[in-house]
Amino acid sequence: MQESASDGQRPGAQNRRGNSEDTTMRDFDFDVFISHASEDKSVFVTPLANALKGYGLKVWFDKFTLKVGDSLHDSIEKGLARSRYGVVVVSRKFLAKNWPRAELRGLFEREMEGHKVILPVWHKISSAQVKKHLPMLADKLALRSSDGTDAVARSLVETIRPELLELDARKASAFEAGESFIAEARRKYPGYDFTVQSGPAAGPISPEAKFAIEKGMRRIEIRVADPSIMTRPPGGRVQFFGEGVKKAIEFQRTGKPQKWEPSEFALKDWNVPLMPPNVEGTMMAFGGQRLPNIPPRPIRVEVGSPPAVVFPIMELRPVRLGTHESELVISDNESPLKISVVFPIGTSGVSKSTREFDLTLSWKETSEKKVSECKKLIEAIDALRLGSPLRLIDIRLDQLIFETTVRLSDKADPFGTNFRRTALLASQIEETFSVSMRMHETISGEDAESLFHFDCLLNGGEYGRAANNTLRLVKADGEAGAAQESFFKGEWPATFTDAPSNYPGYFRLFSQRVPTRNWVRVVEFTPADVSAAMRVFSEAPIGTELSVEITAKSPVRLRWRDDSILKDIEVGKLAQS
Repeated sequence: MQESASDGQRPGAQNRRGNSEDTTMRDFDFDVFISHASEDKSVFVTPLANALKGYGLKVWFDKFTLKVGDSLHDSIEKGLARSRYGVVVVSRKFLAKNWPRAELRGLFEREMEGHKVILPVWHKISSAQVKKHLPMLADKLALRSSDGTDAVARSLVETIRPELLELDARKASAFEAGESFIAEARRKYPGYDFTVQSGPAAGPISPEAKFAIEKGMRRIEIRVADPSIMTRPPGGRVQFFGEGVKKAIEFQRTGKPQKWEPSEFALKDWNVPLMPPNVEGTMMAFGGQRLPNIPPRPIRVEVGSPPAVVFPIMELRPVRLGTHESELVISDNESPLKISVVFPIGTSGVSKSTREFDLTLSWKETSEKKVSECKKLIEAIDALRLGSPLRLIDIRLDQLIFETTVRLSDKADPFGTNFRRTALLASQIEETFSVSMRMHETISGEDAESLFHFDCLLNGGEYGRAANNTLRLVKADGEAGAAQESFFKGEWPATFTDAPSNYPGYFRLFSQRVPTRNWVRVVEFTPADVSAAMRVFSEAPIGTELSVEITAKSPVRLRWRDDSILKDIEVGKLAQS
């Protein structure tokens, strides 16, 4: 893997101790930079940089790619100013660069002081070629890319930060210890399986786990893998005290998750792997996990009378089962709607008969949900607030599970004005322009601007207010004169249209383009003083230039440019447009 005229040590190993003051006590932004020819980047240098990063090194190489005309000395000096070591990948392409030898000598002056900073790697080049072009580098111990990226990276890490390899070894030992522990536990306790977790990333206990032993951020989960080969089934007695008795009764009745403090219970004659038979002074929790061996049931949810709001495919699954009360949850990954059904056990709580239930309706995060699903959610909740029935239908049997009304307060909008307006308007945009969109977590300024324009175009929303103005015209005869007279009498407003000059033919909404027709801004004006304006107009002869003060009859609106607004007869021009 190494080639040199010297004693075969790793590059830099012979100077590590003498180099410590220069490379460990100084503050550096990076552990290493890589100087190389740009032609070698994709084939070798980038994989090498990634491998070094994988070991935990801070690597800088992109800004030191050598190109024709670059200064090797300047490039390496700049890199070494911010890095502990410099890796120089020497190849034919590298040697083809016209590096001044004086600059290269300057580079080696730093090492003449006993500080190892340059670590050469020979890439598809022989020692003879290096010696011919750069004899100073030929005498240095070098690694070879032909030995493989991983081998080169490991040797460099041994020189640059050997403690990272020690950490890597400890990591491997930890994995081996975990695997060895699990294998031994499986042999000792046939029929069980085990998972060892550590750190905050461990998360909640997996639904498949029967038991879990926790200490700090460490956890061992215990699952039943094959009951047929168990020597004894898991279990034992739990003795409850004080408040623990009430929690136990509540858990048995309703299946609601409970957590017992150390003083509220004790385990007796317990038969669970890795646990002593009698345990006191610890914590215990039951519930809050998906019930095993009960597959979800595909159902269709309908709200209201036909045409009903329909959620065609959702999943119904039990989340808790007690002796007196159980809970089912209806949800779907694509829909934000979630329905929780709590019903008593021992009654006809779930039947085809029409009954009134207390249901809990909620909705998950609507971000990245389809706009159509968010609109459907709003329509369903609105219908339920008005007393419409909710029906659950088994898809496989095409059979009604139950129909019920839901008691919801109709005093406040549960969604909030902004979400409701955005979802309904976005759905209208989808239908009008045949696009499909997903809601975003936040509405950007660009989204808000597009939604505002769409509301004005599709729903006649107010675009703005126009200030009073002056209309200048030349009194005409014929059809134009008749139109002017109707305007001055106040019978017919003058409509001013203004087309935006920079509209690209689409609006951007929720990170996608929505193409539309061209549109214009429209405002209607009437004379500020009709009687005075009509008197001036009637007294003026044909061809007279007139000016009349006008006021906006209505707010500024947006219209599609090709829509017919009024008969296209020009009566004059605005003084200020």
